[in-house]
Parts: sequence; structure tokens; C-alpha cells
Amino acid sequence: MSGFPLFSSLGILVLASACAGSATPREEAEKVMHAGLPSARRAVADGRELTPFAFVMTSTGDIRRIAPTEQSPGLASEEGVDSLVRDLREGAEAGRYKSIAIFVEVSIEPPAGGGKTEAVEVMLEHRDGYCANAFFPFTRQADGAAKFAGFFAAPRPGAVFTGCNE
Repeated sequence: MSGFPLFSSLGILVLASACAGSATPREEAEKVMHAGLPSARRAVADGRELTPFAFVMTSTGDIRRIAPTEQSPGLASEEGVDSLVRDLREGAEAGRYKSIAIFVEVSIEPPAGGGKTEAVEVMLEHRDGYCANAFFPFTRQADGAAKFAGFFAAPRPGAVFTGCNE
């Protein structure tokens, strides 16, 4: 009978550690976004063109940066995003990714109005059906520095994971 309390304690510890590590699809997608956001903001703040890139959460929970495989001059944003989506879709179909975040610079009209502004757009997707676009608007100051002003988000269809389209 002395083995029973030990077994129960061990079972509780295993259950507690399993529950502590679980995160929602939204939380995992946001974790990937927060990993890449400093790089995007730094590029914009330095006045550089934001070449599209992505961060992914692998199926094992690691987070890493992914660059487009096709580099081309000109419409780098559109071609870079298309290249990233193709690469990420291939990895997602092979089961390598849980969540992705694609970072690109865009010109948008914020929902609050005020005219067009530049923004860092983050396209978030999770294999369990969470997809959203997060926008981080900014304005250029006279000295060229970027001033970020809040953020907003909206649902989006999945380009990499189709679970958002069902």
C-alpha cells in the first residue's frame, strides 16, 4: 500500500506538467509573431525595405526564421510572399510546422480611418484553424525614423493551413 501514494503523486506530477505546457492555437501563433516582430520593426526603424520573411513553430515547438527561397529584384514583397507561402505550405503538408507568421510591409487604411499609412503586416496561421492578420501601423518622422502607433487584427483565410477555410 505504500506504493500507491507514490504512484498517485507521480501521476499528479505527470498530469500537471502535461497541462502546464499546453497552449491554444492563438497563443502559439502569437508566440511565433512575437519572435519575429523585433526583426521587422528594426528593419523599418532603420529605414530599410522590409524583405518578406517568416517565423515558424516546428512540430516539436522550436521557433525559427525562414527566408524566401526565391530572391528577385523589383516586386520583392509580392514575389517574396508567394515564395514563402509555397515553401511553408510544403512544410505544413509534410507535418513540419504547427504555426507560421509571415512579415511584410504594406500600405493600409486603418479601420479607425485617417488615411493610408504604412504598416508591418503579420499573417498568422496555426494548423488547428487559427488564422489572423495583425497590422502594426507606423509613420515616418522628418528624420526618417519610424513611429509605431498601436495595432489591429482581423481574421484571414488560410494560405498555408487550410483549416481556417472550413
